[in-house]
Amino acid sequence: MNKSTNNCLRNVSAARFNQLHTIGARFNYYPVLGIPDSVPVVTESEAWDLCGRPVVKISGRIGGVSICHLEPAGRDVIQAAQLAAENAELKYAIVTLQDRYMGWEGLSDTFEAALSIKTPATDAVLAEVRAQGVEMFVQKCNSKADQALAADIRDNWKLLGEHASDFAAQLRLEATELPTCPHCGAQIHSALDRFCSQCGGQLTDKGAGK
Repeated sequence: MNKSTNNCLRNVSAARFNQLHTIGARFNYYPVLGIPDSVPVVTESEAWDLCGRPVVKISGRIGGVSICHLEPAGRDVIQAAQLAAENAELKYAIVTLQDRYMGWEGLSDTFEAALSIKTPATDAVLAEVRAQGVEMFVQKCNSKADQALAADIRDNWKLLGEHASDFAAQLRLEATELPTCPHCGAQIHSALDRFCSQCGGQLTDKGAGK
């Protein structure tokens, strides 16, 4: 498959990768970055850190490969974004109903319980979509900087691109802040968990501590 490698994962931690992609997710694997020749693969493990870099096991390869060589398959990306958008709309609908029916007997507790459900996977996908949009603007700034004839205009475009790049990184960082077990501090990957997988301690009704 001949295509650009611009959509390969970059600046993504192992924890965030695991939020966005389950085992068996489909990717295009680029053995050599910069050379647009890829192989379709699926993940066979969760991602982990190896010498400071996130890696994951994929089909057809021994050991872990750096996730920066992976490009999410188009359909998986679209479906993930659609699901995240739908979940965000549902959460907004709950807030709207809560405002309208606040004070009704029995409903307040129901709304509070619904709003307390954490959606880290949805938050991570939405953050990724937003960050990718910002990165498209970064590419536009870099292109304008390359085309500029005056040094001051070129520097202004570069500075704007740097600020935008920092903002994209901030969006991704905020989405990696997973809830933790109040007993041992281990990260909780699902709001549906009622017991910590590390220490076995019972979690709160809201799933985990801060």
